[in-house]
Amino acid sequence: MNSENNEFLSDTVVNLDRLPNLGRRLKIQADQEQLQKIAKAANVSAVGRFSAELHVVRVKGGVQVMGKLSAESTQPCVVTLEPVHQRIEENLSRVFMPNPGHDKQGGKQENAPGSETCIDLSDEDVPDYYDGSQLDLSDFLLEIFAMAIDLYPRTPGAKMTPKLQGDDPSKLSPFAVLKEIK
Repeated sequence: MNSENNEFLSDTVVNLDRLPNLGRRLKIQADQEQLQKIAKAANVSAVGRFSAELHVVRVKGGVQVMGKLSAESTQPCVVTLEPVHQRIEENLSRVFMPNPGHDKQGGKQENAPGSETCIDLSDEDVPDYYDGSQLDLSDFLLEIFAMAIDLYPRTPGAKMTPKLQGDDPSKLSPFAVLKEIK
């Protein structure tokens, strides 16, 4: 999650050394060039809007990011190939912990005594890790956006006709060819 090249969004890097006790609020609004990069990364035709309101606060041993992501995407219908517009409104909550095998500057270090981190894997929120003293949230926001996109969008009323359905899978089976040989 900690990226040297923040290519998707601006204003998403949080300096954790300067994080106030009450946390920091971020408002993120993607510009036109960033919208195009997000669309390419998410493999959609277009992104019309991408914004987030975040609150970054310290939690025991790390930081928690809470907030809301709002976006609009356009992609082709899986039946008719007409554009389908989708509005995305996602609530966010993720815990980020320092990588136990790295120092504050992001360099590798040997695990020192007491550097173990206990994580309850039965909990729904397994933390992500970051290196160094800065946390770049652009990849996190892109991940949330990509997970919210409808994988098989359809225009209202679009139905599969027998012609569009294609070949019958049972006829394409190698066993179907053997059946015809009998």
